[in-house]
Amino acid sequence: MKKYLTLENLGIAAGALALSALIWYLALFLVDCAQGTDVDTKAYIYDRSFREAYWERHYVAESYTDRRGNRRTRRTRVSTWHPPEYHLYIRDMTGSRFLSVTPELYYHYRTGDMVPIRKRIGKKCGCTCWESVL
Repeated sequence: MKKYLTLENLGIAAGALALSALIWYLALFLVDCAQGTDVDTKAYIYDRSFREAYWERHYVAESYTDRRGNRRTRRTRVSTWHPPEYHLYIRDMTGSRFLSVTPELYYHYRTGDMVPIRKRIGKKCGCTCWESVL
């Protein structure tokens, strides 16, 4: 029995190679962030937003097999809980963005305040790994 290189086998090999490269670059990024430095800066709060907690309810079609072996479909109600979200929109020398914060920080700062920010800068890439409000 001969095995040939088919287009499907080549596609699977290319996909596996791309996935392994993605995992390798993710590992390098995490190591780079772990070896990076913390930088304390200040940013200007130009807006705040709050979204209340809510339940999202919708129906999905669920298929099942009854006792006799027949396929049946029924509507099932699915509920998803979304917790409250608190965002501070900040602006500094690197641009504008928002940060998700705790309720305590949200109610502590007002629009127009300068807020202290701690960023983690990667050692080799120089990119921002994460940032948080102090």
